[in-house]
Amino acid sequence: MGTEKIENGVFSYENAQYHASDYGFNPPCEIEVKELMRKGAKRIETEGHLDDESKLELAEKNVTNFISEMIVEAQPRNFPILYEITKKNALLKLCPLWPIC
Repeated sequence: MGTEKIENGVFSYENAQYHASDYGFNPPCEIEVKELMRKGAKRIETEGHLDDESKLELAEKNVTNFISEMIVEAQPRNFPILYEITKKNALLKLCPLWPIC
């Protein structure tokens, strides 16, 4: 299994978008989240976890946690979509969060 399979599977932008389905991302935030997913997938590969089901499950869980925290950040601001500030604040609260940050 290569990075491409991870980027198109459990650790993909599409998976992140699925978890944010009630919100979605504004275009700049979408670019940033795609880049986080790409770097996270590369980290999974670099650290040798492409075939490690427990690590892949953790990565998927952490994507869900990350997007959920972005939504928590958006709600009090009444944001209809997720913005860069919601991503930034979620990362500040959650990092380190393997393999995202």
